[in-house]
Amino acid sequence: MRMKIFYIIIVSIILSCTYNKRNKKYHTGTTDICPHHHLYVETYTVFAEGGAIGGTMASDYLTDSVSFRIYIGTFEEGEETYLYKCADDSIKIEKIRMDEEGAPYDTKFVRRVIERNSMNIKTLQKQSKFE
Repeated sequence: MRMKIFYIIIVSIILSCTYNKRNKKYHTGTTDICPHHHLYVETYTVFAEGGAIGGTMASDYLTDSVSFRIYIGTFEEGEETYLYKCADDSIKIEKIRMDEEGAPYDTKFVRRVIERNSMNIKTLQKQSKFE
């Protein structure tokens, strides 16, 4: 009987810790990243938990609001983010993480690139992909 209760508790904990990276229920903002191409990044909070359990997780979607909307990825707010840069007919995307280095009272923040990606805007518009 004790083992059965133990397994129920373990399963409950595991299920409560999962989150859907593509949940679009909690829209937190839209940013205009390429005004001349009318490109936007929509950000959604997909997991909000503070304290020792973890931070708030957010997901970014790239869209032109007409012909496509694609999932870029999920990041932990306050520690990671995506940077977007428009260049002619392409968009360059970097996922960065801010880390602390150094001894106590002498720390500095270091920006580390975790992922790099480049996408052709015209190709995205032709594919008409909505995620």
